Amino acid sequence: MIEIAVYGRGGQGVVVASHILAHAYFLAGYEVQAFPMFGPERRGTPVQAYIRVDAKPVRKRCHISDPAEVILLHADTEILKSLNPQLVVADAGVVLPKTWGDKREVWVCDGMTIASKCHLGNELVSVPNTALLGAYCRATGRLKKKTLYEAIGEILHKHVKDNIKACRMGYQKVRKIGK
Repeated sequence: MIEIAVYGRGGQGVVVASHILAHAYFLAGYEVQAFPMFGPERRGTPVQAYIRVDAKPVRKRCHISDPAEVILLHADTEILKSLNPQLVVADAGVVLPKTWGDKREVWVCDGMTIASKCHLGNELVSVPNTALLGAYCRATGRLKKKTLYEAIGEILHKHVKDNIKACRMGYQKVRKIGK
């Protein structure tokens, strides 16, 4: 079983990203489970979403405390201290611990800039979720881009073309910096 966590702030599309990623894995033939965890529903507050992926039915129903893979749209220092993932896909604006590149597979993508170029969000906040999903797709090699694009089209009802463009750009522009 693969346990994945997505961290960010309210308004960045964390929960939507988890639904898209879970749906893409489902379309690829996996069994999945996705669930969010957040406090006050306000723009800018910390948001976490979790995904479990397996070839067989997912029966585990508890919190994911030690995800093997993380997608970081935004993360504060306290969250980063508590994580020990094998794979990290992070927005370029996230300040990662210096030692992470030595111990983990780390991929970085400028999702905020990509989101801005694709007109995802507004003048106050960009929504980098689909760009980071494209980066994740390349980093893992587990999903086909076409499957991820299909999931975006089935989950989102607005700005589908812009989100697929951001996903494609994230896939192309992500760079590996660790391990």
